[in-house]
Amino acid sequence: MPAALLKDIIEWDVRSWSHCLDFWAPVIQRMEPASTRILTVGERNGGISLWLALQGFSVICTDLGGPTKRARELHHEYEVSDRVTYADINVFSMPYPEASFDIVACKSMIGGLKLVPRDATTRTLANQSRAVAEIHRVIKPGGFFLGAENLTGTWFHRKIRYWMKSGRVGWRHLTCTEIDQLFSSFEIVEQQPFGFLGSHFSLLGLDSLAAAIDSCACPLLPAHWKYISLIRARKAQREDKA
Repeated sequence: MPAALLKDIIEWDVRSWSHCLDFWAPVIQRMEPASTRILTVGERNGGISLWLALQGFSVICTDLGGPTKRARELHHEYEVSDRVTYADINVFSMPYPEASFDIVACKSMIGGLKLVPRDATTRTLANQSRAVAEIHRVIKPGGFFLGAENLTGTWFHRKIRYWMKSGRVGWRHLTCTEIDQLFSSFEIVEQQPFGFLGSHFSLLGLDSLAAAIDSCACPLLPAHWKYISLIRARKAQREDKA
């Protein structure tokens, strides 16, 4: 994939976060574009919608307040505007019937969710579980959630974030255990933690070296040392009713 396109899809820390596309690909490749309904949430600048639309899928691209103007411009630049529609969606209460979509996808969204947008105290695991339950509701039986989320990582990662954000991190960085808990209503949940050095050395011009080291080292490192979780979750074909 051309570097410029990958940057438009992933936006930041591209070398690490772009691994989500490879992790999601086995699900996407089994789908028929003409009959597959896809919802992207928390899309902001529309990168994941772009990736899907370029593969022939029609996508509803959404965010709280609606995707940005840049999302529309990006899709126009790549000539996929005819495959993308846009909506202002609150993921805690989506205006879609149960079992509406074959796939719901997002990147770096769940850890930032607050039940009340202006109240940081509502950014809790319990409230984020409510959002995941709503995602589960709109997915068809046998359908998939595709995600990539920020993990807590190590002491090193926490200190770097604190320094870069001047103490205002404004995010709930998840653990792999918490992700399993969030998606426990799904029949199958697969995680692939990735990234240790990532882009944290980009200011020193060492991001290429760091990415190369990560590719070799990540398979050897424990999951709790990594700062991204790539996620595939499949909803059960049939669900028992109490």
